[in-house]
Parts: sequence; structure tokens; C-alpha cells
Amino acid sequence: MEHFERKKRRFDSFPMQSYRLLGVALVVGAVMFVDVRYPQWVEPVRHYALQLFEPVLRLLSYPERIYDVANESILSHQQLLQENKLLKSLLLQKSVQMQQVSELKAENMRLLALVESGVNLEDNFIYAQILSASSQPQQHVALLNKGLREGIKVGYPVLDATGVMGQVIEASHRLSQVMLIADNRHALPVRVRRTQQGAILKGTGDTQRLKLEYAAETMDVKEGDILETSGVGLYFPAGYPVAKVSEVTKQTGKAFAQIYATPLAHLDSSQHVIVLFKQAALPVNVQVVPVLPNQDLPQ
Repeated sequence: MEHFERKKRRFDSFPMQSYRLLGVALVVGAVMFVDVRYPQWVEPVRHYALQLFEPVLRLLSYPERIYDVANESILSHQQLLQENKLLKSLLLQKSVQMQQVSELKAENMRLLALVESGVNLEDNFIYAQILSASSQPQQHVALLNKGLREGIKVGYPVLDATGVMGQVIEASHRLSQVMLIADNRHALPVRVRRTQQGAILKGTGDTQRLKLEYAAETMDVKEGDILETSGVGLYFPAGYPVAKVSEVTKQTGKAFAQIYATPLAHLDSSQHVIVLFKQAALPVNVQVVPVLPNQDLPQ
């Protein structure tokens, strides 16, 4: 009797979770047996169960689908940004190259003389981005993200896709400062493209207004004429467009005419520019001093 009670206590102490697990195993086994033995009975049940739980399954798939779409969108955006940057660089290069189409004809006529005199032209450039622009009264200076490390030196000309912007006035290892042509300290030798007559184009402090200095009263110039670099000096090669004549005032008895022009470069909005490396090898014993602003450089 005592032995029977001991066995009964052991049976009663069997965990309830074990009974549940055993029951689940038996049910699963029965379902598998019916599924294998009588598939024609189970198939309709599976079909209706799938239809019943389809909204839930579809809802559970949304997070993964949203993640895939977002990831693809981010990758596409990054790819578009890279392609856009490349296309901007190519467009800027082509725009600057097209500026000298008119000059190429005259340059072809001078090639033989250049070869005979030992003068070689090097036309190199580097892309740069404007980081900031400092507009003090009458003074305009821009900061570029390239400097001595990339070969930029004081005096090198800077252009955007439409015309000459200015000239490098200071360079550090990774940055450089550019004085824009609108700065009242900046002066640039130019010529009228139509007549090839030369003068000095000076900044007035206004980004939309330049003044043509030392333009004789008899000078053949009219509104709409394009002013381009004349090539006088060491750093600015000839043929790059600078400004468009906007106002011509001639007074009898005065030696010089009042002539104003509008810059062709987008001085207020350009973000990507080209720093031009173009110098002509000079004959022996010839010294050329570049004309640079003699005022103090901005800090």
C-alpha cells in the first residue's frame, strides 16, 4: 500500500508543461499523418487557411518591402548625384573651351611664328569650387577649395562657364583667394572683339558694372560689343570673354569716353570654376612683370 502511494505521488508530480508538449506532438503527428495519407482532405483546409491569413502575411511583408524600396531610393539618389557632378564638370569644360573658338582662327595664323621663335603654349586647368564669397564695400573676394597642393599660384586667372571671373591673389596649401573682376582694385587688359582695339577694364565695386579705362574718345566701340582678354601680360591668355558693353558716352573736347560694361561671368552665383594655367615661354633675356593689385590683400 505504501509503495502504491509513492508511485501515485510521482505521477502527480509530473509537470503539466510536459503533458501539453506531449499533446502538441500527438496533434502534429496526427496532422502530418492525415496530410500524407489523405491529401484531398487537407488541401481545401490549407487553401482556405491561406486565404484567411493572407492579409496578415501581406501586412508582415510590408517592413521588408519598405526597407528595400528605401534602400534602392538612397542608392539611386547617390548615383544621380555622382552623375550630376560629372556632367557639370564636363559641361563647364566644354563651355570654357567654346569661349576661345573665335581666337583659334587667329592663333592658327600665329603657330608658325611661335614654332620658329621657340615659344610653346601650355593650356592646363583645374576644376575648383567656390566655398565662400566676401563682399566688402567696393571689394569682392572669393575663396576656392584648391590651393598650392594642386599647383595654383598667385596671378592665375579664374573663369566660370560664361567668362572671366577674376584672378588668384593669395594661395595656401589647400585654399586660394580670388579677386573678382568687379573689385575696385582689379584691372584687366581687354580688347573689343569686333575691332581688336585695346583698353583697361576696371572694377567699380558693383558686380554688374565695370568701367573701360583709357578708352579714347575716337575709339570704335558701341553697346553690345564683347570685351575679351587681350593677352597683354603673363597670366591672362587672349580670347576669353570678359564683359558686354552696356553704356557708351562720348563728350566733345574730352580725351576719353565714358564706357561701362556688364560682366559675362556670373559673379554672384557661380559655384564651380576653372583655374587656368596658360603661359607662353618667353625668349631669353625678356622679363615680364605681371600686373597685380598693389593694395593690401584681404585678410
